[in-house]
Amino acid sequence: MPGGSPPPPKKRTGLWIGLGVGAVVLVLVIVGGVVFVGMLGDDGSDQDEAPVAAKERDSEDKAKADREEEKDPADSGRDPESQLNGADGFSTYRGPGEPTKVDIGSAPHGVPDDACAAFTDETLAGLGVEGDGSNVDIGDSVSCRWMNAAADGTMHTLKVEYWVPPGDPESTSKGKRVYEFKEAGIATLGTRLEEDSLDVGDEGKLVLADSSLEEGQTEATALVRKDNIVIEIARGVRTDSGDPGLDYADVKVLMPELARQALNNVK
Repeated sequence: MPGGSPPPPKKRTGLWIGLGVGAVVLVLVIVGGVVFVGMLGDDGSDQDEAPVAAKERDSEDKAKADREEEKDPADSGRDPESQLNGADGFSTYRGPGEPTKVDIGSAPHGVPDDACAAFTDETLAGLGVEGDGSNVDIGDSVSCRWMNAAADGTMHTLKVEYWVPPGDPESTSKGKRVYEFKEAGIATLGTRLEEDSLDVGDEGKLVLADSSLEEGQTEATALVRKDNIVIEIARGVRTDSGDPGLDYADVKVLMPELARQALNNVK
């Protein structure tokens, strides 16, 4: 009707519904963004922790390698020459890991054709006298000697000598006399520091002595008789410092092994 009241305003229900839906979507987007950023943050923290874990693994690997090297220097892969260099290496050598088994025929025994074949290459290298020795054959006796000056100035010597009784080489009773004579002559130019019986052959003697002629010269002697044959092995070390070059704890292990190897070389 003309001049009447204006019509009531239109309801905006659709607008409020749209705004409400938009707000919900916005909240979901924000929440989703926060979650996604949180996930990225987790990934980032893992990446930050990765170098730390790697460092820990490297430290553990290094410690393990150090422990393996400390177990046994002989198994550490080092060069044998550097491992056995000088008096602290050659002088403390105790022979191969497994003791030699004596395997010879029945008596009577004869002196070997080559006394220098008495010891293995491994043993000679461990003693610091690697290489060919000097063989001397005088019939009833045959011997071989080695000598080497180590890098630190120590002198290393090794001698092996075989005897059968002169004039009656197959006699065991005369072989005993040869043994007694040779035993009395050990360290005649020095002082016996230690001595023991040697459990190789039918009878044996082990002596550690110093020299009255050479200061710092120490010599270990193993004397063995098997039936009619007598064998003497002498291992010497001389140091420039004047200190003894051999320790009896090492000698007691080494010399019986040298005696077994030398005994296997008889005829």
